[in-house]
This record gives sequence, structure tokens and C-alpha cells, in this order.
Amino acid sequence: RLTMVERSASVAVALLLVWLLSVPRGPWHRAAVLVKNRVHWFSLILGLVWLLGSAWLSASMLKILAVMLFARPKLLPPSDMLPSAFSTIRELSEKVTVHLLRKAPLEGKETKEFLPVLCFHGFGANGSSYEDLLEPLTEEMPDALVLCPDQVGFGLSRRPSLHISSQLQRNDLAKHLLRPKGESGMALLDDLTTLQMYTLSGNAVIARAVLDAEPATVKEQVVIGHSMGAITAAALAVSSARSGHKVKLVLESPAFLSKPCDRLEPSKIGRVTALALRWQRT
Repeated sequence: RLTMVERSASVAVALLLVWLLSVPRGPWHRAAVLVKNRVHWFSLILGLVWLLGSAWLSASMLKILAVMLFARPKLLPPSDMLPSAFSTIRELSEKVTVHLLRKAPLEGKETKEFLPVLCFHGFGANGSSYEDLLEPLTEEMPDALVLCPDQVGFGLSRRPSLHISSQLQRNDLAKHLLRPKGESGMALLDDLTTLQMYTLSGNAVIARAVLDAEPATVKEQVVIGHSMGAITAAALAVSSARSGHKVKLVLESPAFLSKPCDRLEPSKIGRVTALALRWQRT
């Protein structure tokens, strides 16, 4: 997918190429006249160089234009570009694969149960935002198991293909995700739609699945959220409290928390909003 700069550059290259090929007295014409007249050997050589240079430049611009318009970059798998020594890839289901920073309790600490500490990053960031805090957290809480996942849409967590339609209902995004269902007090991972995986409430469900994949933990949690991640942290904390866990919630510069949207009347997002979201994803 092209950025605005790449689109603008490809259009400029195309216009320049058209000018080179269509101007009546352009470089192609002047080079051909010099070769045809053979007025002087120096002019002949200069004409040939100009002609070959113009052909090379035109071919190069065509190649650049074709690459920018039609080529698809080959992306490395997350496992080949892990950003930290604490990085871990967890495949939770066929559609959900999460990258997270994981710091186990200090070596030599004898414990059968861990204290889970979940950290959620803000908008435009990823779990690596907490890398400098991993060591201090485990020093202050020797039995802590620190987990810092990349929320879906950020970092190296898998991004499921998503088609945005104008028929999308606003309150389909997080509906029913935080209502008690099963022992976890929230929807299950398999219940998530592709669209819901990109919501903050959906990321709370994914975080619960990450926690469930860990070894035995105590019925107490520390949940930390910064900015946008504060919403995910609050959603996870509420669901954990409903299921009987003791939760310590820490919010750092939290984003605005609004009321659940279940009471809102169904409304479509509209064509303009759908087009804007599609353009933003490109």
C-alpha cells in the first residue's frame, strides 16, 4: 500500500516520462537530429550518449513507476525481527498471534505461583514501551510475571485482514465483550470477530487469553495501562474483578473512558466515514 508521498512521486515520474516522450523538440528529437545529420564526429558521439542516456533514464523511470504501483513488499515474519531479548511470540488461535515482552520471576526465587503484572501501551506504541521497567518491576516484586503485549494493530502482533463497510454498526464493535460469560467474566477468544480484535475491549479479551496460557498464577493481578492502554487495562481489571480476582489497577495519563455503548441506538457509520477509515488504513 502506498503512502501519499509515494503516490505523489509516482504521478510526478509519470508526468515527466510523458513529457520526455511527447515534447516535439524534446531530448529524444534533438538526439535523433544530431545522429541523422552527422555534422561532426563529436556531435555524433554526443548525440549517441544523449540518446542512450535518455533511453536509460526513461527505462529507469518506468521500472520505478512499475515497482511503486504494482510491487508488494515481502514482509519478514515477526520471529525474524524481535525487538528485545524478552520478546515472545504466542499463537493463541488460528487468527490471533501476539508478540509480547515477558519477564519471568528472578532466578533462584522459589515460588509455585506467580503474580501476573500486565502492562498495556498507548496509541502508536507497543509493548517495548515497558522494556526499561521490566527489571525494576521484578526487583520490587520478586514473584512477578510481567507481560507486555502488543495490542492488535500495533507492534508485531498479527493483524487480521479487515474489510470496513459502511454497513458497520457502531455498537457492534464492543458489544457483549465485557459481559460475564464463563469463568473469565468476559467473552472468550473464539467469540471475537475480526473487527472486535481491533477494539480495546477485544484486546482485553486477548490479554486474558495470554494470561491463561501462562503457568499457575495467584488470584491477584496488577494491571498497568498508559494512555490508550488504560482503557484496555480498565476493561481487563473489571472483568477480572467480576470473576473473583483481586486487582490492582494503575493508570498512567489515561485516555478518556466513556460509558459502554450498549444503550446507544444502532447507527451506521456512513459512506464518508467508511472511505476515510479505508484511506487511513492505506
